[in-house]
Amino acid sequence: MACPVPPGVECADIADTDSNLRVSILSRGVGGQAMFSCPAGFGLVGQTHSVCQANGEWAGPYPICKVVNCEAPGTPDHGYTTGQGPPYRAGDIVQFNCNPQFMMEGQPIIACQENGRWSGSVPKCVQACSYPGTAISGRMSDVKFYYKIGETVTFDCDEGLEVRGVSMLRCMRNGKWSNAIPVCVPAGSSANR
Repeated sequence: MACPVPPGVECADIADTDSNLRVSILSRGVGGQAMFSCPAGFGLVGQTHSVCQANGEWAGPYPICKVVNCEAPGTPDHGYTTGQGPPYRAGDIVQFNCNPQFMMEGQPIIACQENGRWSGSVPKCVQACSYPGTAISGRMSDVKFYYKIGETVTFDCDEGLEVRGVSMLRCMRNGKWSNAIPVCVPAGSSANR
């Protein structure tokens, strides 16, 4: 049989702790909890909470906040980074960008986590062709910002018009399109001959 809890027992504020430790007291009564957290750039070392005991004391030991740094993540070939740091602390983010004529394969943003590791790896910037534009009064098969080497797009014209030029373009290894984009001209016009 459990011992009765003396009426009115409450735990006081938690004092004499790490100056960076944030304490949120949910309940001061016996069995109540205090939650611990750290500000950005710090990781919590120890318990995430404490319980108010029948003697009016919080269960210990209390955690501490430790500065967390991540190593520089690196920069993709043919690309660059933007963001905080160095040094990189927990919560800092790095955004990756690719130079013109290159497209990204991987995550564009990673964060330094409380365990000192990045949330993802450095992406790759691979050579690509940029959006070629569309024929006036026509449509392109697949519209996006960048196209992988070897990808193709085709062009069609609106009703009553026909393609003048090559209707299918291929993204070449040099990041250029195989031909100029075609134009749409009236069907049977002498301009198409």
